[in-house]
Amino acid sequence: MENELPSDKFMLHEPEWAKLTWEQLQKDAALCGTEWPEMNIPKVYDDWIEVLNIQLIRMEKQSPDLLQNFLYRVDLPEKAGSFLSPSDALAAAVLKREFMKVWFKQKYKERK
Repeated sequence: MENELPSDKFMLHEPEWAKLTWEQLQKDAALCGTEWPEMNIPKVYDDWIEVLNIQLIRMEKQSPDLLQNFLYRVDLPEKAGSFLSPSDALAAAVLKREFMKVWFKQKYKERK
């Protein structure tokens, strides 16, 4: 279906979707008072998870409140028990949510 959310694992291989998702991560980090480091955008899903994990750990070390603010900004469900500290599961959830935000924005623009 045309309006069905595609798989983030598949779409992040597309340079434009990857770029938009990366920019969303940068934006949400900036809105929380931290910078998303300048680096090459990952090309494969496992690299996305690794980069996100490193950044989430960095945020937690900088301040646990910073990490919580970032997760709130990303709009992850509060009751997700596995999201208490950085992990591959948390990185995957952040990535999926950020991709969803980008995808919905693009779909909204197409309808205008």
